[in-house]
Amino acid sequence: MFIPKTELRDFRFIEMGCGEDGRRRMNVLHSLDKLVPGKPLVVTSTTPTTGIRGVSFVDGNNTTRYFNISGDDGAPLLLEFDPSKLPGERCSPNPPSPQAKHESSSGASSTESKCVVKVRSGDVLWIRAEPSASAAGVGSIPPKTCGVIVYPNTCKGSWCKVQYGDYSGWANTKLLN
Repeated sequence: MFIPKTELRDFRFIEMGCGEDGRRRMNVLHSLDKLVPGKPLVVTSTTPTTGIRGVSFVDGNNTTRYFNISGDDGAPLLLEFDPSKLPGERCSPNPPSPQAKHESSSGASSTESKCVVKVRSGDVLWIRAEPSASAAGVGSIPPKTCGVIVYPNTCKGSWCKVQYGDYSGWANTKLLN
């Protein structure tokens, strides 16, 4: 249920994912010209998701804002993101094989390519600015995505430096395999 404090224009319930052609896509599942205070919008969906679900709208400053809807306890959590900063225009409907190792010139394993495995459909693995769940998010990775480069020599507990597309930062490697 969405209940805005101020009027929102061009409100959209969206799904973001990877199309069969390998290009990122954003589908509008439902839209309203405006959403006004005091008139809640209830969104339910029984359709299985193939991507990340969220909302977008134009706020009072005439800025289009995008939010990922996550949370699995019945209470949605809205996390703002910038779609222009998602890693690359292209994505992989057929991801590379997991656990590929990249060798340094000395022959030692310096990075590992991993897959996001313990993130539910409709949620994301956040790449963070610091090794903490409360640190600012700098990017996100959809579930079942492979090709996340992990730098094991940088780990602090379960948090390691990672690279995914144009994003680098810290991720909780308990969610990778």
